Amino acid sequence: MPSPPRSALSSPAPAVSSRRALVSSLPVLAVTVLAAIAVTPAHAAKARLAAKAHSVTVTLTKVAVDGSTITIAGRVRLPVDTARERRRTLVWLTLTSGAGTTEQSETFTAKPNAGDRFITTHATKLTGALGLGVLVKIGGRAFGRKAIGTVDVAVSTKSSSSGTTGSGSTSSGSTSSGSTSSGSSGSGSSPSGPGPTPQPTTLNGTFELETGREAGSTVAGSWFEMFDPPAHTTPLPNGNSPLKNKDYTPLSAGTDNGLETFAYQPAPSPAFSTEGNALFDEIMQPQEFQAVNFSVVTEETDPQTGEADPKPVIVDSNGQLSGQITAWAVGWNNQWFNQGSPKPNGTLPEGTTALSGTYDAATGHYVLEWKSLIVGGPFKTFAGSWHLEGTFVPTG
Repeated sequence: MPSPPRSALSSPAPAVSSRRALVSSLPVLAVTVLAAIAVTPAHAAKARLAAKAHSVTVTLTKVAVDGSTITIAGRVRLPVDTARERRRTLVWLTLTSGAGTTEQSETFTAKPNAGDRFITTHATKLTGALGLGVLVKIGGRAFGRKAIGTVDVAVSTKSSSSGTTGSGSTSSGSTSSGSTSSGSSGSGSSPSGPGPTPQPTTLNGTFELETGREAGSTVAGSWFEMFDPPAHTTPLPNGNSPLKNKDYTPLSAGTDNGLETFAYQPAPSPAFSTEGNALFDEIMQPQEFQAVNFSVVTEETDPQTGEADPKPVIVDSNGQLSGQITAWAVGWNNQWFNQGSPKPNGTLPEGTTALSGTYDAATGHYVLEWKSLIVGGPFKTFAGSWHLEGTFVPTG
């Protein structure tokens, strides 16, 4: 088929014992976080009305715990309920354990869908009674933080069928972390039998890229491939690929050696040359595709959709990788494509697959794979297939 034209594109959860405890639901918990509004004595009454009009209400409807994995669902009511505001909204959730110098916390994010509902899953290393906090950001602006009290999760040493319901309470309104409730430590003797199942671990560090190369009749290392619609099973060759098999475009490590999960890796300014070639090279070196160089970034605000993107989260469950890589964005010919999974709105549209892979903790070798639907431009409805391979290097 002919190559596409070069013209510009159109526009943490509490861990429990090895015997899983399930918190199927919580009483509906709500907390209102108010935007900061300047108040003068002459306009106090008007300011109070404005504060009420600009309130953001977060309602938690479910907290479910399975081992060290916690799933939180809820709803965000925005002061201005428009598609644009929903795209700009991100919910930040914080789990807190302990107090004072021993306090530990984990923060993760959730993205409201078109119906203002959100759901997120997080693998935690914390245990016991945990405080749960909420921070809402709209367009990167924080709308305040309030704790939703303490979520108590009892540890079950019986079979998984005997689930335990956790409890929670709304905080008094001061900005704080949740405190530990008395009498719910979750400690106890473990039954005899096999040792505990290894718990999921969030890999925090750099997924270094091994350069894509030919290995006999196959391709090893890291590479990209594009598939024709509608079935997304027929590859689109890249005439500029240096490999013999033009279906594959090799990827090589950038100045940061690869993908970082502890920080965003945004584009510089300018991001493109006058010819439309990508100039950013932190994650990967720019690579030619259909006569124009492309490269990859991760940014807090998605460069294509304008929606909030969480940092990538990769979770190891006994050698099997999962998580999200929503912020993975490709720049090519002066335009952007979100190539993450799930998409910034939290969905997996046709042609997009969940992140998966393998990890060898002894050697650090990993493989990460996913597909992502291409939206807009001459590659509209095509799908990008990503295969990252190399060595994971933890922070510190």
